[in-house]
Amino acid sequence: MTLDPFFDEFHRRQPDVRVVLLPPTAPQETPPPAVPVDAVTAAARATRARQAARGHLESLWVTAAPDRPVPADVRYQWEAGDVPGTVRATASGRHDGAVADLRGDLTVARDRLLAEGWTVQARPVGPGGARLLATLDEVNLEVVVWGPEGPWDVTVSATAVVGEHSLAVRTTGATVTPWDTPAPQVEL
Repeated sequence: MTLDPFFDEFHRRQPDVRVVLLPPTAPQETPPPAVPVDAVTAAARATRARQAARGHLESLWVTAAPDRPVPADVRYQWEAGDVPGTVRATASGRHDGAVADLRGDLTVARDRLLAEGWTVQARPVGPGGARLLATLDEVNLEVVVWGPEGPWDVTVSATAVVGEHSLAVRTTGATVTPWDTPAPQVEL
């Protein structure tokens, strides 16, 4: 007898089936309370994350978009972080134009990323498109080719711990700068 009405009745009707009930899982530990972060520190951390995302975009462009010229502009955006009190700064570049060998180019990108130690997943996108998602340490990379006619998007993100200022950072919004311009400062 299990003292559970459902499983007791199940066992009564199916005596040859062995029923094993596991104990409930232990409650998950609550994360420690966040350390307060002042607005100036939050802005500096958000700026560094934006600069890191930009630096990774610049260094990974050749790997992620083989044989594609660098884009004219970089688009910066914010996402909520995986942990409360964090934000993810993203830097994205786009190459408009047809892709002669979409599968071959993405295979080259995937192989280069794997050789550098990235964890890589490939997924289809719409009719004829593809997406590579790659992770290395705290850096996330997304390469999306929307189809043979293009475009080719590369997005890199980096995390910043900004405490209770995460919403204030995210509301600074998206911004676009020329490729050869450094990442803009975050001001709260």
